[in-house]
Amino acid sequence: MTSYWELKARAKDDALNYISYRPRSVWEVRKKLSEKGYGNKIISEVIVFLEEYKFIDDREFSRLWMRSRTIDKPSGRRKISYELFQKGISRNIIEECLDDYPLELEKQLACSLAEKILPRKGYDLKKVQGFLLRRGFDYNIVKRVLAEISGIKNNGN
Repeated sequence: MTSYWELKARAKDDALNYISYRPRSVWEVRKKLSEKGYGNKIISEVIVFLEEYKFIDDREFSRLWMRSRTIDKPSGRRKISYELFQKGISRNIIEECLDDYPLELEKQLACSLAEKILPRKGYDLKKVQGFLLRRGFDYNIVKRVLAEISGIKNNGN
């Protein structure tokens, strides 16, 4: 028979192992521990421990996620918002995070992505539009980017 303290220690170890691979949201850790069969009381205590020692922090997680989605895998505000929501991040933290993502930066990222994929064989403006929209860029930004690109192409570039 496993004691409460041994079970709690095992839950902490499982949680620390889970967050060692990449940053995780509170919801992700809670879900993982629940899947492993730990009770709500132990999960809550482990979450408090992890937050206390700054091993998990939804605000920091959101900032890191947004940074990866603007640098490593450029995405629009819609997709970032959706992904964070899927990770259990609250709406107010998501909006706080997106305040640090200006529309001008979103347009620059969309433009650089479009310029990168347009030269590929078989890519036309319609396919670029679909690609950018699937990446979560705002429709008005995509329209502006495509207008700029088609203007450049029509001027001989």
